[in-house]
Amino acid sequence: MLFFCNFVSEKLSFMQIILFDDYKRQDFYPLDLGRPLGKLFLGCYTMDQRWENLFNTPVQIHYLTDSYLEESIPFIEGETYYYINARVFADKNLLQALLNLEYDKTIKKEENLLFLKSKAHFQEYPILEKYCLDLPTSEWKEDCIILENPWDLFVLNEKAIAADVQNLPKSYTQHEKREGVFMDDPSRIYIHPDATVMPCYLQAQSGYIYIGPHAKINMGAMVQGSLVMLEHAELKLGAKVYGASSLGKYVKIGGEIANVIFFDYSNKGHEGFIGNSVIGSWCNFGADTNSSNLKNNYSKIKIWNAYSQENRNTEQQFLGLLMADHCKTGINTMLNTGTVAGIHSNIFGAGFPKKQIPSFYWGGAESEDKYDFEKAMITAERMMARRNQRLTEKQKRIYKHLFNQEKI
Repeated sequence: MLFFCNFVSEKLSFMQIILFDDYKRQDFYPLDLGRPLGKLFLGCYTMDQRWENLFNTPVQIHYLTDSYLEESIPFIEGETYYYINARVFADKNLLQALLNLEYDKTIKKEENLLFLKSKAHFQEYPILEKYCLDLPTSEWKEDCIILENPWDLFVLNEKAIAADVQNLPKSYTQHEKREGVFMDDPSRIYIHPDATVMPCYLQAQSGYIYIGPHAKINMGAMVQGSLVMLEHAELKLGAKVYGASSLGKYVKIGGEIANVIFFDYSNKGHEGFIGNSVIGSWCNFGADTNSSNLKNNYSKIKIWNAYSQENRNTEQQFLGLLMADHCKTGINTMLNTGTVAGIHSNIFGAGFPKKQIPSFYWGGAESEDKYDFEKAMITAERMMARRNQRLTEKQKRIYKHLFNQEKI
């Protein structure tokens, strides 16, 4: 789905787009660990892909984010740079406002800086936000979606899917009924020609279903949309899915999920329930892992933020698990309502582990230790090799930085 960033041609003139992370970045713990906010995924796309798809000309996407992520922006003298808040959901009206914006002016909505158009390059972070306060400002009065919290990804996923399916490439056509597959409303079901759909139950009357290239739905799966399955995603035999869920590339799902987002390459291949959750990349759930998404007293759920070292009131009655990349659970793992797991955590054992699971955690309710860094990297390399992916030296440096942070 990335149309222009996979190649560079001297004959093409690229628009220079910089997605910047602002003062809210740390509110997205633990999903911020190891990625700029422009890589957050909901609906059919990541935030950067959604912006990229709106432009009619080739674009070069850059990221202005925490320095440990080692994102570099090659500044070209005389080029126009469009700075876009990475938390802002791409919209045609917003795009037009951005393109019409004069140089060195900003567009804000309430306290949120949305856009800046400039020939200057802001090399230090967070200098951008401070500098823009002194620039001429236009206020944006129309409605727009701005992500405020990590749980917004699953809360807003129904709306995101509904918007994204309207802009799918022409090859993603609405599919007619096929033998053995129950479809209550084929006009709301999009099946890519290269997808495999075996006899199953697809109910889309209350949403949309999109099954991407080389995605697979196995025998007996039951889907109550909305559902998005990207390339090579798979629903295993008898899987049960409902409540606006999005599955990234190569994600495998068995058992039961409800209103969950899985980033690329994560697996929940067995029985067990995960609901109202966001799962990072390269995670794996052992058989019969279950996560509570509702408290017994039906009260609103609080979650831990490692940066502020305090619990945040989400105002959500349903919230299961927020999990960073490269996390693993053992068989029969039980996770409490509102559990937050840092990057490269390995959770196992009887009983409920604590709800605040730090990065590089090793253990469960009965014992806990810190995951040896080199062993964690070996595990990551082995898992990634199974999908013909490689752990880069840059990624190792990023993970080493996070390993050395006590709080997260």
